[in-house]
Amino acid sequence: GCPHGKLKGDCALCAGCLHGKIKRFCSQCNGCPHGKVRRECRICGGCPHGRVKASCAKCTPCPHGKVKRWCVKCRGCPHGRLKYNCAECQGCPHGAVRSRCLACKGCPHGKLKQQCTKCSGCPHGRLKAQCVGCTGCAHGKVKQRCAVCNGCPHGKLKQHCVLCGGCVHRRLKGDCSQCSACPHGRPRRRCTQCKAAKREPSRTADGSEAGGEACGSDHEKK
Repeated sequence: GCPHGKLKGDCALCAGCLHGKIKRFCSQCNGCPHGKVRRECRICGGCPHGRVKASCAKCTPCPHGKVKRWCVKCRGCPHGRLKYNCAECQGCPHGAVRSRCLACKGCPHGKLKQQCTKCSGCPHGRLKAQCVGCTGCAHGKVKQRCAVCNGCPHGKLKQHCVLCGGCVHRRLKGDCSQCSACPHGRPRRRCTQCKAAKREPSRTADGSEAGGEACGSDHEKK
């Protein structure tokens, strides 16, 4: 039997779990810290408070709240950083993650590069993923798999866009082709020759904006 709130699955010679802990498929696993889980671990050293190792082999400890899986010759990450499936990857900055990276240069503070190859650095608060020839995004913007995309205004995103014009303030265009601007807080994706919606976005009971895929439908007029 497992203690109150505990779970053991396919485990052998597993010591009791502390409050809120789980061990599965464990062998010679040390206790996990509060709120952490270890799976399929073998001869993994103890993790400091707030850390976990999963499927590790000679992996160095991960920083607070981070996880390393299937790592090979990964060096320790500084505080707030994670390496995942990495091979000779440079350290990521605070709060950033690099996954399956190849020849990626360091990202500025708060940046992420994923599956990137020779991507130029992103300015503060930017992200480039699978990018080719993408120019810098404005503050708080993201470009992903973009080609010849204009900058989006504050808090906006363009995704998979090709030859998309600039977005109006607080608008979003995604997968767009000859799409007009969407109203405040409304996303439009994969649209073709959509007319601009006239209606303001509806709100939920808590005051947040409700979603609306068909924000540019012809029937959405006041």
